[in-house]
Amino acid sequence: MQFLSATSAWFALACLAIIGMYILKKQYQNTEVPSHLLWRRVLQEQEANSPWQRLRSRLLLFMQLMAALLIVLALMQPVLMRSVTHSGHAVILIDRSGSMGAKAAPGGTNGKETGVQGQSGSSDTKLSVALSAAEQWLDEQSHKRQVSIVVNGSQPEVLASRETDHQVLKEILRGISPVYGYSDNTAALSLADSIHQQGDDGVTIIFTDGIWHDFADSNSLPLQTQSVVSLIEGESGNVGILSFGMKEDLLRPGFNHAVVTVRNDGTTAQKLTVSLYAYGKDGEREAVAELEIAAEAEGWSSGEARGLPPADYYKAELKALDAWTGDNFAYAFPAVQTTPKVLLVTEGNLFLEKALLLSGIKPVKTLPATEPPSGAQAEEISWVLLDGALDKIESNAAWKKLLEDKPLWIIDRPGSDGGETAQPASMDVDIAQHEVTNYLSFQDTHISRLAKPAAEEVAWGRAVLAYGGVPAIYAGNYNGKPQLRFTFRLQDSDLPLRPEFPVLIMQAAGWMNGGQGQLGYAIAGQAVELSLHPESVKADWVAAEPWKTGFSTDDEALRQPMRLMELGAGIYEAPAIPGLYKLTEKDNSGLLLQERYLAVSASREELTPLEDGRLELKLAAREDGQEAPRQEEEPMAKLPLTAAIMGLLLILLVAEWEVYRRGHTG
Repeated sequence: MQFLSATSAWFALACLAIIGMYILKKQYQNTEVPSHLLWRRVLQEQEANSPWQRLRSRLLLFMQLMAALLIVLALMQPVLMRSVTHSGHAVILIDRSGSMGAKAAPGGTNGKETGVQGQSGSSDTKLSVALSAAEQWLDEQSHKRQVSIVVNGSQPEVLASRETDHQVLKEILRGISPVYGYSDNTAALSLADSIHQQGDDGVTIIFTDGIWHDFADSNSLPLQTQSVVSLIEGESGNVGILSFGMKEDLLRPGFNHAVVTVRNDGTTAQKLTVSLYAYGKDGEREAVAELEIAAEAEGWSSGEARGLPPADYYKAELKALDAWTGDNFAYAFPAVQTTPKVLLVTEGNLFLEKALLLSGIKPVKTLPATEPPSGAQAEEISWVLLDGALDKIESNAAWKKLLEDKPLWIIDRPGSDGGETAQPASMDVDIAQHEVTNYLSFQDTHISRLAKPAAEEVAWGRAVLAYGGVPAIYAGNYNGKPQLRFTFRLQDSDLPLRPEFPVLIMQAAGWMNGGQGQLGYAIAGQAVELSLHPESVKADWVAAEPWKTGFSTDDEALRQPMRLMELGAGIYEAPAIPGLYKLTEKDNSGLLLQERYLAVSASREELTPLEDGRLELKLAAREDGQEAPRQEEEPMAKLPLTAAIMGLLLILLVAEWEVYRRGHTG
């Protein structure tokens, strides 16, 4: 209960005046008279009402004080706050992004906002708590109320539309599992809002943990109906493997050198143990190394292991009991046994040369003014890297022939050829899902100037990274060979000084090497470029090591081969659940043609804690042009109690008059 005019409580001092009147009331003494005949009527009345006579003064005092307090209470304008019961169409929006797969904190659902008490317990995920809260909300609704269910993902989906059967709705909710790839939350919110019809007294109820990296777009989205945000709290202090790379051990030819980077999202430093395992062709697992890595709070650290024996693939496993286990493992493929030779055409770039060496690449350095290698020397070159030298050699016929025959990586030197350049207007980074940009954020990286190549010059690929709205990295294939282009000069940025620079060069080199005989790495559910065997008629994903997600629908899907889904010419969809997968291809007779591995990881963006910003939704502008109030909690209505108090006061006054009448009249 709340009071709209709490200052009116000062009127309660009037009770002191009532008490004072009783204290100052004149007292009468009994007096003897010669006869009582003249007072017979008065005596009869006193004999008939003697109990009331004894209680009259005290009872009247209490009743008058109560009446005064009721008047004061009415002046304070008390109201009861109660939830607004919407009777119209309701849309339940379930956030099923990767972060919802993490463990929920005790008392996971913020019942103050939702009016629903969430289930607690360290074994419950945030998604399971959200689904339980949604079911409890359904139990409180009328069976005639229409309810729709929307989920987010790379493409939002409507799972139920204006359904009134609560049992059907609950079955749909129980079948929802996390999406470990990219989630377009703004599109899901817009879709949920668009389902409502004008004037249907609808409401959108959002069950989420609030980790929306597109929260700025969601906050600015004009909503036509009221929205209730039910925040699901999660456990803090998650740790995980950020990257796991492999290169040839230069000290022991034929062996591999592993580099593991871990991230600590907690507020205290931790000492993490990472075990490395090697897997052979027969599936046998062998422990080959164990790393102790000290990870600072809210930072990352790396560890190395040398002399790893040859294997089909390797697994890094983080031994930790944290909020989410999906990033406690990572896979890597062995480095090529022969170190790739790369023709580095540059006038000098020490940082780039060192990063290539760390990636297991042997750069063959040459100047742009020299003639390109030919014959046997050209055959030894795996691919070519032009560091600001494209404008100096593109007119040379010999160079042009070599560049057409080899995979090409171009690093531009903006303005050197008179082409168009651009200065980024901001430090905003837009990263597309690609092998080159996996695990990278480019946070706080500064780039002063970028080149803007003509559309026909980059028609072979797509922009996988944009900086300040300007494409910074293009990746694709030209004549069936990998091709890469950086539109900025490394010397025009502080990227070489960042910890992400070696990871970028390592992943870019792996892309140029063609995945080292395997399919490489992908984010869950993303589109990947694959070349299938010419005689292949059936291709399936088989989970080499199923990860137990804790959701029955996911665990059941991993037990069966999953059909390879084609999205376009040479573009296929990666498996939706993190883990290691084997792509098996068979011909018409069922004969196995080839098997290749793909390491699938969750989108790191969905798991990284937000430093600032929160989900604050607002309604569409009112007709008068003013912004409508934000609706962050369940809408509440004020129920005034003044009328009830006045009715009670009237009853009290009638009772007081009856007490007074019985005391003074016969």
